[in-house]
Amino acid sequence: MIGAAITAALPVMRAHAASLRTLTCTIERHDGTSWTAVHTGVACHFDEEGAASRTIVAGEAVTPESPVLQLAHDVTGIEPDDRVAITGRPYLWVTRAALDDATHPVEMLVACRWQR
Repeated sequence: MIGAAITAALPVMRAHAASLRTLTCTIERHDGTSWTAVHTGVACHFDEEGAASRTIVAGEAVTPESPVLQLAHDVTGIEPDDRVAITGRPYLWVTRAALDDATHPVEMLVACRWQR
């Protein structure tokens, strides 16, 4: 069965994904008066959607401003409008967070934006 093969490969796939997470981030939530840490010291990979993802709009090449944060699959509880701090970068604001696969997840993919 293919499911058994995928399950057997998951540890290798997760280890490979983990090796790409070379940054550390903190995810915070506003409780009405201040920001409270939801996750701290989380290993992450930050993809700014570089030149390879340029699209043609009205005859001009543009780069979509949709940074994606990649975390371990077991980092849960991330909600829209949570704030992400990565050292040396401006804050990111969570748009949505979802596992890369519902049945055999390797990573938590967090779509972000630059503005709140």
